[in-house]
Amino acid sequence: MAFTEKFAKASLRVPELVIPNTRLDLTKYAVLASDQKSADYWDDVKEYIGKEPSTMYFVMPESWYGEGFKANSEEHQQHEDLLAANMKFFLVNGSLEELDAGAMYVKRVLKNGKLRKGLLMAFDLESFDLVKGKAEVCEAQLKKQAAIRAKLPLECPSIILGYEDKDGKLNKYLDSAIENEKPYYDFDLMKESGHLTGCYIKEEGKLEDLSDILLEINGDGNAFSLIAGGSDLAAAKANWDRFKRYIPSDQRLEHPARFTLVELVNSNDETLPITDAEDSRFSFDSRRITKINKEHIVPNAGWNI
Repeated sequence: MAFTEKFAKASLRVPELVIPNTRLDLTKYAVLASDQKSADYWDDVKEYIGKEPSTMYFVMPESWYGEGFKANSEEHQQHEDLLAANMKFFLVNGSLEELDAGAMYVKRVLKNGKLRKGLLMAFDLESFDLVKGKAEVCEAQLKKQAAIRAKLPLECPSIILGYEDKDGKLNKYLDSAIENEKPYYDFDLMKESGHLTGCYIKEEGKLEDLSDILLEINGDGNAFSLIAGGSDLAAAKANWDRFKRYIPSDQRLEHPARFTLVELVNSNDETLPITDAEDSRFSFDSRRITKINKEHIVPNAGWNI
């Protein structure tokens, strides 16, 4: 059985990641998950980043919404309106690098010094109902986030799914697989929030090994539990359910909108459960979910690139 089939049995797929060019300021590029922190925090972050390329301009902080999930100011509404245009511009001007299919092994040193290890993979939204521990998302928020996602060429979620691996078999393998590899990125996070390292795994032999381990962990398709990012996961599912009605059935299996980017973390990890105070979930890696028309790209609006 090919590794792609094994991943599929585990409700997973090897993603094609989009990451920033290393010439950018990576500390400014990575921002906290959009469902964390106050409106004032995000206003300060946007001022700190200025016109540098950043996932700040790919996400809409939830605290910038008011009643009925409507933007609480004209400035915040404009930020939402420009999300898709920002992504398209950075995709075509060389700020972002589109990688071949591969998994990213990420290590986050939190501000408290603890280390969390995770594996970035694409999760099959057709297996949404099998994920344990999902909380209900209010209708207004779900409609808003699904509508935004439908317009975007990239997704930049902060979804964490847990898996049960008491012996730490997956992370032990990953540590050995990258032992002599240079990290693809390695930088400090903003506001003294810790450090992020990512090692890219694309060799077929290693992906084959990963598929065997993940199939063993989640072969029945229902071993994942939601740790964080529930609204992102629900919005991705809602968008796919609406979108797939217009896609021929023979094209649905491989369509990029059928999947969403997730970080797989051992449910026994010492950094769990996650709290907002830890500032431990960041938006950095992205994944393409729709094609773009390069003829309709907005011009450089003063970006420092």
